[in-house]
Amino acid sequence: MLSALLLGARGAAAQPYRDKLPAPTLAIMQQLSGYTKARDFDQIERLLPIIKPWTDALAAKFGVDVAAQLHHAAAAQDAKKASVAARHLTVMEVRDLLGLALARLKESPESAKTRMKAAYLHYLSLSPDVEFAADQRIKRSFRSAILASGLSTPYAPDKGSPSREPIASTEVEGLIAAIDKQIAEALPIAQ
Repeated sequence: MLSALLLGARGAAAQPYRDKLPAPTLAIMQQLSGYTKARDFDQIERLLPIIKPWTDALAAKFGVDVAAQLHHAAAAQDAKKASVAARHLTVMEVRDLLGLALARLKESPESAKTRMKAAYLHYLSLSPDVEFAADQRIKRSFRSAILASGLSTPYAPDKGSPSREPIASTEVEGLIAAIDKQIAEALPIAQ
């Protein structure tokens, strides 16, 4: 499952679907989460055309049309379905960012670092929905993947962060695959 995503993401330097967004995806996800909690279905509907390039790209990669799920949930004024769709969008974004990080690892470690940290920050919004022990394993896996690739820890600023020699990209691929599997097991919507 992840290998197909990763193969499709290799060499994908630019993501025009991200460039067309008015804000970073993390900010959009936080806004969407706020709308679902507030049961503000009109705002969810207004947000959908704005995020269409992003949701369409993720739908093409993962085969799930979350925008349609959000639209149907908003039309039915179903906060629970809207919340599930928003979490599903976050899971797809985490997986997309991990695939892009892996694809950029050899070519541009800084770009890979940015994407891994972004994936981690997105995961943190899912963290409250994950059982504690599974959540801790996923967080440890993120830290291990970042450290194994020679990048800084997601918790510390770059200047004082311990770094190690980069290890083989196959080991980093294995760590990223482990994160993907752990998320799939912890959040059934990830499959």
